[in-house]
Amino acid sequence: MGNAVWSGVSVKSILELAGVNDSMVDAVFEGADSGTVKNLAAPRGNVTYARSIPRDLALSGSPILAYEMNGEPLTPAHGYPVRLIVPGWYGAASVKWVVRLLALDHAFGGYYQTSDYSYWEYQNGLPELRPIGPMPVKSTIARPTRGSRLHIGKRVEVCGAAWTGAGEVSSVEISVDGGSNWNPAVITTPSIAGSWRLWTYNWLVDGTCGERTILSRARDSQGRVQAAQRDCNLGSYVITHSVPVEISVIER
Repeated sequence: MGNAVWSGVSVKSILELAGVNDSMVDAVFEGADSGTVKNLAAPRGNVTYARSIPRDLALSGSPILAYEMNGEPLTPAHGYPVRLIVPGWYGAASVKWVVRLLALDHAFGGYYQTSDYSYWEYQNGLPELRPIGPMPVKSTIARPTRGSRLHIGKRVEVCGAAWTGAGEVSSVEISVDGGSNWNPAVITTPSIAGSWRLWTYNWLVDGTCGERTILSRARDSQGRVQAAQRDCNLGSYVITHSVPVEISVIER
């Protein structure tokens, strides 16, 4: 995964040029990719990949139909000739190879909106299926990697990235003892809307030899804290918790 600079035209300007009125509820983006879904809950026959975003977001000026990535025309793998980019949302919303934009006066009920790329949320004790959308606050460790052998008494750079779907990442903490104690990391990049922030922690490997678990934990300006444990209701798409990195501390 990574960050990129996307260039294009705002969805807002396109909808305004089309004369969308106050009855619009969802803006639906349909991609050129389609096929048969091997799932009993899926519609029969050919299913097109399509996702929607709500009216307020579509008209906010944030989502764009991008035709360039890092100053170059999109490649086919990245959605050429045009793709949707929804900053702060999971990538499932950023439809590639867009061929059609629809303004609906009701909530979109497509397969990839209501069945796949969705998770369970409980309201008054009853489960409701929700499409994945904005990202919660999260951090991940890039180095050291799982299984690394670190020498006691040496300094090691623990580093990674953190991001959030709303607001900005305000702090990152690191634990080198499985979550018993936490220390502040240094955020090394500025806050830019829709982008991650890189961070680093200078660790003097101390204690005794043996197995260790390193964790990272991010907070954002909305007051949210990265979850400690995985929420099984979120399925396999929304992995927000602190993922442990197990390493070994050995003699120099």
